[in-house]
Amino acid sequence: MKCPIQKVGIAGDHVVVDSASGRETFDSAVAALPLVEFQRIARDVAEMGALADLRLDYQGVVNGVFLLRRPLTPYCCCPSWRAAPRARGSSRPRTSCPPSARAGSMWSTSSIMCIGRSELFRRPDAEVLALYRRDLLALYPGVEKDIEAQYLFRAPFVEPIWPLGFRAKRPGPVVVPGKLYLASTAQVYPRINAWDSCCGVAEEMAAAFAAEARAAAKLEPVAKA
Repeated sequence: MKCPIQKVGIAGDHVVVDSASGRETFDSAVAALPLVEFQRIARDVAEMGALADLRLDYQGVVNGVFLLRRPLTPYCCCPSWRAAPRARGSSRPRTSCPPSARAGSMWSTSSIMCIGRSELFRRPDAEVLALYRRDLLALYPGVEKDIEAQYLFRAPFVEPIWPLGFRAKRPGPVVVPGKLYLASTAQVYPRINAWDSCCGVAEEMAAAFAAEARAAAKLEPVAKA
């Protein structure tokens, strides 16, 4: 945790991982990163082939969270979505989480999908929170007195933007056979990017990993008694 990976490479029969804490070697490794980040850290892996030059853009999300003293609506056991037409993007106050799980507080989120390099994504936290707060009060007048705290979170690689013909270029789970594997949202296509489809990507990777491990085990010489 909190130790960014700087580089991944292949040295002989091992995967070499360089991080802020130093270098470590592994028999094999799985990367669960956005494609652009994987390409960045694995740029020196010769076996990347066409994967090294594959271009995929992403939408990010700027997510505001408001902690409230009371629910926005009586319907607090299921998510409730509302459109905020004045927002630049899709701003969606949400009420969720049953009372037994929220420890006395309610929360509401407002999200805008945007390109990670866009002006909106780079705006100061205070400006974005002010926009979200404005829309929240427009939808639920009088709720301001119930706001206990507010937070802003940013994620640059949330939703892949599929280019034409991507199905034929979709990365497989095996980058370097027996050594380096990939499980990322870039492999979700043509399914939508959701929990179940991401689990499907992980299952595909695990199946490939297990198949190659079994094949390698059969090739290893049996030690004599």
